[in-house]
Amino acid sequence: MEHTTRHIAMQWFDALKRGDGQAALACLDEDVHWVNNPGVKGLSDIIPWLGDFHGLNAVIKSFEIWGQLSSVVSFDLVKLVIDGDEVFAVVHEVATIKATGLNYDIEFIQRFRVAHDKIVEWKSYWDTVQGIVPFRGDMQRRLIRAAKDNQLHEAQLVLPFGCDPNTVDPDTGETVLMIAAGRGYSDIVRSLIDAGADVNGVDRRAGATPLHKAAQGGHLEIVRILTEAGAFINAQCASTGHTPLVEAIWFKCPDIVGFLLARGAGLAIDTHYGFSLRQHLDYALQVNVRGRELIEQADRAVAARRQSDAERIHKQRLMAAVKSAGMDQVKSLLAQGVSVDERYPIVNGFDDDHTPLLVACRDGHSDIARELLRAGANVNAVEPTFGAVPLHKAVYNGHADIAQILVQQPGININFQGYTNGYTPLLDSIWHGYQDCAMVLLDAGARSDLVGHDGLTPLALARDVFGPDHQVTRRLTETGRVAGTPLVQPKPPRTLYYVQMKWVFRDKNIDDLFRLEVEETQHAEQTRDSGMVVGIWKVASQHRVIAIVSVGSAEELDANSMFRLPMRNFLEFEAVWPLCEYGNFTRQLIEHVQSLAKPQSR
Repeated sequence: MEHTTRHIAMQWFDALKRGDGQAALACLDEDVHWVNNPGVKGLSDIIPWLGDFHGLNAVIKSFEIWGQLSSVVSFDLVKLVIDGDEVFAVVHEVATIKATGLNYDIEFIQRFRVAHDKIVEWKSYWDTVQGIVPFRGDMQRRLIRAAKDNQLHEAQLVLPFGCDPNTVDPDTGETVLMIAAGRGYSDIVRSLIDAGADVNGVDRRAGATPLHKAAQGGHLEIVRILTEAGAFINAQCASTGHTPLVEAIWFKCPDIVGFLLARGAGLAIDTHYGFSLRQHLDYALQVNVRGRELIEQADRAVAARRQSDAERIHKQRLMAAVKSAGMDQVKSLLAQGVSVDERYPIVNGFDDDHTPLLVACRDGHSDIARELLRAGANVNAVEPTFGAVPLHKAVYNGHADIAQILVQQPGININFQGYTNGYTPLLDSIWHGYQDCAMVLLDAGARSDLVGHDGLTPLALARDVFGPDHQVTRRLTETGRVAGTPLVQPKPPRTLYYVQMKWVFRDKNIDDLFRLEVEETQHAEQTRDSGMVVGIWKVASQHRVIAIVSVGSAEELDANSMFRLPMRNFLEFEAVWPLCEYGNFTRQLIEHVQSLAKPQSR
């Protein structure tokens, strides 16, 4: 038996060394079970001859695929062990991947069994990483080609295995996302975004973003995909100063113009060559003989947005009262049920998308700020220009009295980091030199370990701004406190609540609710950062949301759910249950059971 096994083994390895595929296949049984490396999900997409095959015909097909994609440089038998009808061999193989010109150089184990003078079972074991590297050596080139030619399958082959979704085409300076966006390949765009492509990256020649490219190409669906993924709607191209809106006008895409206007695209813009939006529209009408009607549609849409902005500003009675410091009018309007968190229209002004509380804190109206908070104003509302919350507004304008009011509000995130520079209110107060504001924040337990995008801690900044002997600097030096350890009396214990909510549509459609849900999501993230929300989940395939919240009292929970949730008018609270620690329950249970076992006194 062992003699026959050795004979078949030597025939097999001699045929492989000679590159004689027919002779090698002649050693295999018609019903051979062939396992070329145990299967791993996705691996055969990279090295397609790998896998589990049954029968000679299936093995022949895997050989054909291998021969199409690679060529052997050398094949050597390193060690051979025969044990009855089994063969164990160590083989050294070097082969070239034809598509990349790169070699893999591997030692691998072959194990097979011989019966009736044929190999009936065959299995190999090898480090597939050695094959993946040369096989995917051209991943970037392939992804660029996939983006240019709308080859979704090719993109999906390379993206899961380390190909950079921000790959740049060296010929154009565009990322693959820009290429796909400009050409209208929505499935490729989605795949790239899912893989982590930067929706706000810029090309190396003009400084345009994928949203610019989609607007130039007239692809509304992709404009929608990109904006929903977080693309900056008012990003200005580094070379021209064009925003996506300007590009949509120039490339005669009134549908995209309308979409961008509805999403708050700015109108008070200037290009880098000095044109206003009005001048850009006039010039586009002047130089185009064909498609003028499309530019005229865009012009009418812009005019309608300007009119809508003016009407919305006129209706902003609460904001007008706040800005004029009209306390009596503020109280009257709140009593009438005016929305306390209504956002100001985006008109490229100082109040863009601000709530009344943000403006009151910025402008120093402490009594009005207190009244707005009493009416349920969102203490963590974020304005999009600087990414600041009311506490930022108060401290970098030196309003220590308002800062004191804000830090006492339930659910406030006193450590919120602004979007533009990563500064917390504590960092902002120090940078602007307002020591009273800094002391308010330190007394409230502001963290001293958080750093801005410049890498500076509050202590480093205080040394630079105030000097080493200033009271703020000494306070930070002496305490060295991190993670929000308060310098005042600890807050009372908090209670966990299970809260189950259901969306109630009323007069809203699902898209309207989704827009509100974006605000709700931001609010949830802020309260999660502050420690109020422990976790939040959406129930799959239902219009329900479940949250675990941590509050000091039922009154605090009621105030947040009734007055501060952006979707409070469209939520039905189905269940609100206080929770107790299960460990405490089990300890009490054990104590109770143990007490039952004790003899009762007479």
